[in-house]
Amino acid sequence: MNTTLQKIIVLDRDGVLNIDVGYTHLIEDFKLGPNVVEGLTVLKDLGFKFAIATGQSGISKGKYTLDVMHAFNNHLVEELAKHGFTVDAFVFCPHDKGEGCTCRKPGIGMLEQIEAKIGPIDWASSWGIGDKPADSKMILTMGGNAVLVESGEHNNSTGKAYWIEEPDLLAEVQANPKNFIAHDLHAAALVIQKQIA
Repeated sequence: MNTTLQKIIVLDRDGVLNIDVGYTHLIEDFKLGPNVVEGLTVLKDLGFKFAIATGQSGISKGKYTLDVMHAFNNHLVEELAKHGFTVDAFVFCPHDKGEGCTCRKPGIGMLEQIEAKIGPIDWASSWGIGDKPADSKMILTMGGNAVLVESGEHNNSTGKAYWIEEPDLLAEVQANPKNFIAHDLHAAALVIQKQIA
């Protein structure tokens, strides 16, 4: 295991890396989100490693199985590999609200799992990119930095973003100077590039 502090990008899955169709789990519904390749290219060139942390409450709700989720995740990893990107850790939370787990965002359980998999992480130099305030809150709690993408519910152009559904948590993360807003993954990568320049 690596013992050197590493800087990573913790990516949400649905709505950030792939189009979110709502409880996304079918490989036939898979499609990379807008400007994902361009964004990951910028981040890779900046020397970041990549981890994916995804909430999959559809498992707890009985909408799909662990095997189905793993098949989708593997497909995503394979598609990213075709573009030259390596996912160093892939973690998930299968729980629904109220189940009392430590891994459901904004809890930091998934970040602890990532660190257990890849070794010590320099959280102050690491970033999280997600489409909900809970994504930002998770990485901010660890002392990291966050970018909240506003590309819209299911990545469409209607202008309705997921993150407006949690106004109190949204206000909290927006008040944090280490949280930024960007339209999509590429725009988020450019924000990070500017901040660390």
